[in-house]
Amino acid sequence: MSWKNIREDTKKAGYEMGSGIFYKLEEGDNEVRILCEFKPFGSHFNKATNTSTFCVGKENGCPVCKEGIIPVKPRFLGYVIDRKDGKIKLAEFGYQIIKQISDLSNNIHWSFEEFPDYDMTIIKTEGAITSYNVQGIPDKHDITNTEKEELEKFITTHGTLEENISKKKQVQIEKNGTVINEELGGSPTDEDLEATDNIPF
Repeated sequence: MSWKNIREDTKKAGYEMGSGIFYKLEEGDNEVRILCEFKPFGSHFNKATNTSTFCVGKENGCPVCKEGIIPVKPRFLGYVIDRKDGKIKLAEFGYQIIKQISDLSNNIHWSFEEFPDYDMTIIKTEGAITSYNVQGIPDKHDITNTEKEELEKFITTHGTLEENISKKKQVQIEKNGTVINEELGGSPTDEDLEATDNIPF
């Protein structure tokens, strides 16, 4: 696919290239504040081509499901504050990260319901298989009123999580399975391979 088509497909999905609204994990420590419960969707990761395809479901004619070779894995979309620049962003995580956040929510010392009252450090270690380690930062505090207002503005401008997932699904349906998951700004990694096959999405 040409760069021109990638840009057009991304804009059609309601995104602007280079807009900086998408969170991308860097190697090493990544400090974030989780702002909501993440929403799941299905994705097919092709290790040979290093690409992910949004799964629209067998009932909608997902070509990857039809081939039956690459299993569907859960991915999760949510809002975060990137503590590196203080901006609200859309984040897409795999099950390996989400499972560790879930474990923290069930830990007596880090327990939370919808979202935590503390920041987290996500440590990304690249290698033969990319690994992630999620740790809570023990300085607990609520987000500021300004951050709450910025989140509301972000959602008004860029849409709810459900709307963003719906856009991805619609583009995939229209393109008959040719659009990859690049509209969310995160290139797929071996994290996709760590997700269990029986996690619902």
